[in-house]
Amino acid sequence: MQNIEIFTNHYTPGKSYAEPTSEIIQKYKEIFPEFLMRLWQDDGFTHYGEGFLWTVNPEEFIEPLQWFLGDSEIGHAIIRTAFGGIIFHYRNNYHYLSPIS
Repeated sequence: MQNIEIFTNHYTPGKSYAEPTSEIIQKYKEIFPEFLMRLWQDDGFTHYGEGFLWTVNPEEFIEPLQWFLGDSEIGHAIIRTAFGGIIFHYRNNYHYLSPIS
């Protein structure tokens, strides 16, 4: 069983709230792992685990992350949690931004 099947079996996807465009997929396929691209293509932007994790359109989080990181820095959001946390890609690493810390 592949990692994506393990993930989606454990965290069942919900109804997609938006479909990623081909432009979004092309833009981020070199930045994000293939696993995430497959989730986007198979399920769209949606929630998993009854809303605990949400895949997001990174374009919607550019301004908030630029504010947090500084105007000249670019981070790319990939997941938000049910509690408002953001998991994002920045300088070849993944980080967690908590709304309460």
